[in-house]
Amino acid sequence: MVEAKKINLSAKKTEAEWAEANDRFFLKATPVWFEWLEWIIIIGAIQVIADKTQDRYVQFIRIISHFFLMFYFLAFFYHIEFHGIPWIKSEKIRGLVSIILSMLLGVGVYYLLLHLVTQLTT
Repeated sequence: MVEAKKINLSAKKTEAEWAEANDRFFLKATPVWFEWLEWIIIIGAIQVIADKTQDRYVQFIRIISHFFLMFYFLAFFYHIEFHGIPWIKSEKIRGLVSIILSMLLGVGVYYLLLHLVTQLTT
């Protein structure tokens, strides 16, 4: 099972602690971001081949690739838990809002990168 990543939106940190957290984030996030961009370039190449050949098997690979990518992002961002959300005191409501925020992030990143695919292939 994937361990949840907890983000405390109301964390009180010193400037040095924020700098360390910022560095830690970018050192972890940057390789992941460029891995995702590689995937998008691959999906763009599959899209070009599918459009050019109109081959049903390549179209199927394109559809499956989009399906996997979408559910990957939903699963990836689902494991982010938001804590310290202002004005929310109930743990149940915090959990619900955290799930909604995570799903919005997943869908948002998916569509942002899909937009890049369309720009690459037109």
